[in-house]
Amino acid sequence: MNSKNGIQTAAIVALVLMGLWVMNALIAFVWQDTLLRGFITDDSLQTGRIVVAGDIARFIFCIPVAISCVMVILQKGKAEPMILTCISAVLMPVAAAAAQAVQSIYTGKALGTDVLVKLGGAVNLSAWASYFLHAVCILAVAVTVVHWYHTKQSGLIQNPHEEEIVK
Repeated sequence: MNSKNGIQTAAIVALVLMGLWVMNALIAFVWQDTLLRGFITDDSLQTGRIVVAGDIARFIFCIPVAISCVMVILQKGKAEPMILTCISAVLMPVAAAAAQAVQSIYTGKALGTDVLVKLGGAVNLSAWASYFLHAVCILAVAVTVVHWYHTKQSGLIQNPHEEEIVK
């Protein structure tokens, strides 16, 4: 396998893992009460499903990372995928924490303690899955950096068994 195929394969793996995170977040939302039953009281479970604002922020910042991976797969752009992925990967945890703080403040003031308790449990479920997502973002950053390096180096050989081209 040449280096171009390896870069594309790694970008595909990053996209698949990102898709697994999205499925995990949806599963955590759909079966929220079942997953939280052992951690919080029954009174708090009667409040209905809670959408975690941090997951929404993470999903929004996953979009540019996914676009960058598709650009790498299609061999489009040079530095653009790297810049887009790096900025998104750095801002994702900050935006998720800010969205979560705003949601917690609103929930505590407007909806009461039962909803706040359930929100806390849902945020914990979300946090566990987000560690996986941050690792995927690191993989995507690495893929786009290698893609940028590969496109920058015009003299790179495609097959390691070939002799190096001398300029």
